[in-house]
Amino acid sequence: GLLNRFLPAYSARSRTLANPPPRDAQAFAVIAHRLRDNITAVMGSIRVDEMSDRAVLMQRTHEATADWERAYHELTDRSHPDDRQEKLAARRESQMLIVAALLAAMNGERTVGVDALTAARCWIDFADQSTAHIFTAFAKLEEHRRVMEAAEQLVEAVRRLGGEHTWVSRSDVRKEAGMLGADAGKLFSIAVNRFTQYAPPRLLIEKRKAEGRGRPSEWLRLPQRD
Repeated sequence: GLLNRFLPAYSARSRTLANPPPRDAQAFAVIAHRLRDNITAVMGSIRVDEMSDRAVLMQRTHEATADWERAYHELTDRSHPDDRQEKLAARRESQMLIVAALLAAMNGERTVGVDALTAARCWIDFADQSTAHIFTAFAKLEEHRRVMEAAEQLVEAVRRLGGEHTWVSRSDVRKEAGMLGADAGKLFSIAVNRFTQYAPPRLLIEKRKAEGRGRPSEWLRLPQRD
């Protein structure tokens, strides 16, 4: 319910500046009046002459400006490994200024001080941490799903190779399951470890030296059913 009391506006800039030059007061007044007229025309039930001029340019205190300089560069340099999270946080700098101005206005202040700016920074940091937690948890869940799918595939591969009655080589199981390549090999290894460590285990594993092979290798089989 908070956002519908304000009108967010987006404007593109040609340069990245923490503290751009002050807006032209006359040009700002023209834009503000046009916005007022447009909103009134859309609402329809409120006449223009009933609305008072309420456009206020919120200024930062000198102390808040110094804090904003540091915060701006920290936020600009911040990056995320997940592209989706980066897109969500792409406008964190402008969001911080908007939140700081709203907090100051709700407290009846005409300037944005250090307290409002600090509170806004906490809000931005919390939002970043929350999205990071969500995407990290999702990534772990997705990895678990892929591992379990791979584990079921290798169990079926062991069964097709006769692993219910005899030992079969790990390399043969991997080929039978179609898990070739570096990424598939890593997933295969995780799946093997996951199922051999179950209690009771879904797979049995041991190092054996097969006839005609130079060194011991890992062999797999399915546990005997009672």
